[in-house]
Order: sequence, then structure tokens, then C-alpha cells
Amino acid sequence: MSRFEEHPTQRFNVKRIGVFLLVAVALGASDLIRLGSRYAPIAQETIFARYAVVFSALAVLCLIRRTTHFGGLAPTHLAWVGFGLAVTVSSCVAADAESIAIGVWMMIAVPLIFGRALPCVLGRQGIPLLVTALIAAGLPYIWYSLLVYPLEFPYMGVTANPNSMGVIAAGTTTGLIAMVVATLNSKHPWLRVAVTLATLASALLVIASGSRTSLAAVVVAALVAAGANYRVLIRKPGRLLAVALVCAIAILAILAIPGGQLTENIESVVSKFNNPRASTLNHRDDIWSMVWNGLSLLGHGREYFDFEVGDAAHNSTIEMLGKYGVLAALAVIAAAISTILATFRYHRMNRGKEAHALTPALIAVCFWTLSCGEGMMAPLGGAINLTFFLAVGLAISLPRRPDTADRPELLWAQSAGV
Repeated sequence: MSRFEEHPTQRFNVKRIGVFLLVAVALGASDLIRLGSRYAPIAQETIFARYAVVFSALAVLCLIRRTTHFGGLAPTHLAWVGFGLAVTVSSCVAADAESIAIGVWMMIAVPLIFGRALPCVLGRQGIPLLVTALIAAGLPYIWYSLLVYPLEFPYMGVTANPNSMGVIAAGTTTGLIAMVVATLNSKHPWLRVAVTLATLASALLVIASGSRTSLAAVVVAALVAAGANYRVLIRKPGRLLAVALVCAIAILAILAIPGGQLTENIESVVSKFNNPRASTLNHRDDIWSMVWNGLSLLGHGREYFDFEVGDAAHNSTIEMLGKYGVLAALAVIAAAISTILATFRYHRMNRGKEAHALTPALIAVCFWTLSCGEGMMAPLGGAINLTFFLAVGLAISLPRRPDTADRPELLWAQSAGV
């Protein structure tokens, strides 16, 4: 081979870099929605740019590999189809064209694009690429916020409200937790230390945002990660002690820098849980009771919470119940159960073979925990939404990683998507 001739692995690396950049751009652009809220909506130009960038990136990704092999429908696909169908029927009755488009998107695009087409493009190395893109998508928002906006409590940075900053930081932290898990058996301890420090810093930003739902999502993801890897941590206690020591030193350093102000902020978060009723649910139970009392098979329409309830649902299932009815809410529950089972099944079948076997489960756990306190069932949503769709699609499309240790040429072919 001539030294001027391109090697196949070079072409593959260029392709993987291009795929990574497209995924990261799509995830980062989707989080532009966090710059606005119902009380401070973002400009129409920003909304148009967001949709244009995200859909353009997704379209290019789908065109990278045109020979996509569509398999049968998994239970998760059926749950999304059922949810989209319920939303479409409810919207047709209400003659709401925008909600009809949402239903068709969830019924067709999510199973086909995120469930089949894009996983074929990402291939066997799609999960580490996806979680890296999730981290890369959140860092610009975090870095820009910390550089431009002073740290205060509750911290919202460049976003429109602290909960939005909490969601971005929670997604980034979950991705970093997945990286920590992937490096537990790594022979590069400094890489593990660096990722652990980054995880801690991102988790502290979640605390600074004051978003209890985001904090709960990070805690649940961390507990799942620790529970799934307790054997490694027990078998190698030195690593556990090293991680604990690094976390302790970092916490002390961070607390010392602002002169104790961060300690007061953390105490403020804790105090929000001490008020028995107004803190734990923040009167969300009143909203949920109102929706439950007005239970309807097909819901009350897309603008139900704006004009009749007067506040957001603060729960994805309740939101779908109020807007689109019982059938849509049941479909959301079915999607939650099926995606959790699918991602943990992927971990069970691939643990010990793949460093990122637990990553889809961590992302799914983070997403559904956020859904308990936020409205996460948007057709496009933010970076954590798209990452969740893709992670579940990869877990379903790649259920078992074959043993390729003795056949490196087979491993390269699978990674390249051949």
C-alpha cells in the first residue's frame, strides 16, 4: 500500500469523528429550549434555528448508512407507537394540528429513527460515542454560565430558570457517572481520577441549581452504578478508597473557595425537604389532584394546564393524563417499564464484555427520575431526551455483544458497522 493511499482504519476514524460531531451538535442544539420558559419564552428565531440544526444533523446521520435493516418491533417500540397513537386520536378529537404532529412523531419517528436507523449508523461503539456526546453537549452551557454569571443559589446561569440548569447538569453528571463506571477496570488510574473530579464538580452544580428532581436523578443513577458494580468495589477496595478520598478533598477545596457560602446554599437545599408539605411536593399534589379529579379518556387538550390548571404538571405521566387522557398516560407507564427492562437486560447480557454495558440503564434511570418531577415527554426535548431515545434504541438493536477477543477483524467490522 502506498504511503499516499488512505488506510481503511483512517477512513473509519474520520467517519466516527463526523458521526460524533453530528450527534453532539444535535444534542447541544436541542438544549437551546432550556434558555426559555413558559414565563420567558425564547425568540422564534432561536426556536427555528434549534429545529433546523437538530433535524439537519439527524437527517445527515440517517443518510450516512442507507442500507438500514429494520427488524421486528420490540415491546418498547410498541409502547411508543401506542403512546403516539393515543396522542393522535386525542388530538384529532380536539382538532389540534400541532398535537397531531406530536403524536405522529412519537408513533413513527421515535421507533424508526431512534430505534432502528440511528443505532445502525452508530454501530457497536455507539454507546460510548453517545455518552461522550452528551457530556460535550452540556459543557458549553455549563462553562459559559460559570464564566459569565456569578455563582449564586439557586443557580440558573444562562438558562431561564434553575430547574433547566439542573436538568442540563444532571444529564452531564449522569454521563460522567457512566464514564466512571467504564473506567473502573481501566489500567489508567489518572483517567479515573479526572473523570471522578469532573463528576463531582458537575454534581455540585446540580446542588447549586436547587433542583430537587435533578438531584434525585443524579443520586438514583449513582446508586444504580454503585449497586451494579459493588463486586468490583469490594474486590478492589483501594479504588473505592481512592475515589472517596478524591471526592473528600474536592469537596473541602470547593467549600473553602467561596468562603463557606456554598455550605449555606447546600443547607438551603436540605431545608426545602424539612417543611413537611410545601417542600416535598411544593404543592404539586394539588395540581395532580386537580388533574385526577378531571380524569378523561382522551384528555382536555394541549393547553389544559395553561388555561385550566394555571401551572405546569411537574410530572410527565400527569401531564399526558391531563392533556391527552388515560390511554396516553398508560402508554407512558408502559414505555417506562419496557425501556427500563430493555436497558437492564442489555447490562445483564453484556456486563464483563463491554465497559459501557450499564450506560443505557443509567441514562434511562436519569430520564425517568427527571420525568417524575418535570415534563419530559416533549417530541424533541433536550439533550437528555434525545440521548435516552438513542440509548434505548442501541440497547434494543445490540442486545448481545459477541465474544470477539480472538477475532480482531470481526471486532473492527462490527465497530465499523459492516
